[in-house]
Amino acid sequence: MGFTISYNYLFELKVIHHFFLDKSSQLFDNLTSNEQNNYLKYYNIENLLDIRPTDFSQQLLRNHQCIFKKTQSGIIVGTKTKKLSGKIHPSVQFNDNLHLTFLFSLRDDTFYNYTSLPLKKTKGQTFYFTNETANAPKTYPYLSKFAPVYKAGSKYSSGDVLVNHASTPTQAYIAKQATNNSPPSAEWTNDPFVSGKPLHYVNENDLIPIYNNVLSYDSGQSGLDLTITLKNSLNEALEPRIEKMEKTNSCVDIFLHDLPEGKYHVKIEDTTIPYLEEFYFFHVQEPTDSIFGVLDLVIKSKNSNYNLLNTDGSLKNPVLELRFKNRHTLWRFLGNNFNTKPETGPHPLTKYGYINVSVPDDSSTIVDELPNPDTNMVKTEFPLSFKENYNVVSEVYINTNN
Repeated sequence: MGFTISYNYLFELKVIHHFFLDKSSQLFDNLTSNEQNNYLKYYNIENLLDIRPTDFSQQLLRNHQCIFKKTQSGIIVGTKTKKLSGKIHPSVQFNDNLHLTFLFSLRDDTFYNYTSLPLKKTKGQTFYFTNETANAPKTYPYLSKFAPVYKAGSKYSSGDVLVNHASTPTQAYIAKQATNNSPPSAEWTNDPFVSGKPLHYVNENDLIPIYNNVLSYDSGQSGLDLTITLKNSLNEALEPRIEKMEKTNSCVDIFLHDLPEGKYHVKIEDTTIPYLEEFYFFHVQEPTDSIFGVLDLVIKSKNSNYNLLNTDGSLKNPVLELRFKNRHTLWRFLGNNFNTKPETGPHPLTKYGYINVSVPDDSSTIVDELPNPDTNMVKTEFPLSFKENYNVVSEVYINTNN
């Protein structure tokens, strides 16, 4: 007598990188279905990113009779199922507060060359993606936060992403160059709409501190008597082991190795001075050096659109999404006939498609059908008055042995 074991997916994550899927300046989502399918044939996110569950989450998946599978465009978690009242349910019930955590590491050393992310990421930070929306405004199916809005007096680098409204953005802007002007303006590109709405990309607002065994905090001040308040994602207060160095520089070490992996909130204060610093961070139980990003999914989100299960516990099969914007660079042509270093752009870097550019050579003759740059190398240049904000340049060498 035979029997069948049924599995269905608990959730799917799709990672879309526009460098590999756009056709020159044409957005992937606005291509024809045939063109999209053709590009997807050759798209494999494993060439860029390794995504895997943490050891603890791998054990949780086994305990809940789930399987983890990598796909060409991301990952799928499947679960063993049963039918109840005509609906498909997981065989093992999930606690609403259960978290599943996955780690991202880079496989491609040139990833930042063609990805519109800050080239200078603070050490000890990681990109944090979650289906929770408290303190992380977003729109389903995207897992990335809304990008920042323009702040008067701030300076921005080429490739920085902004939106027009902090809570209900209707337009995304991409910086063409280092600028302190607000969008929309000549220094910014209005990102194309898809079905009348903006896309949302991984951006600097997704960065969060990450710690392994110890959170070492230096206040930079002397004479403080610091009090530490640490809370987990359920807002429960914890009492970790703490060591303080008082009467010198008031520093503190918070020992995390006995705590489960997850997102935490820490408040560091001296009410007498007064002094206050508070922030969220993510704790993992393995070295953090190679961790590019963290995917942290809870079964029941505060926003029902992001729940992994329906309210009755049946499968919802959500397809969640992360998008990476391809970088735009200034194209500079070099060679015997281009000693004037003519420039054009910024133009998008894409694996497929061709952008026809025209620049003058040394004799002012217009030359076109020049090669587009590859992504093995980009360089940053700092305009006058910009010490930390940069333009990104692709140099194209033309061999002309006439």
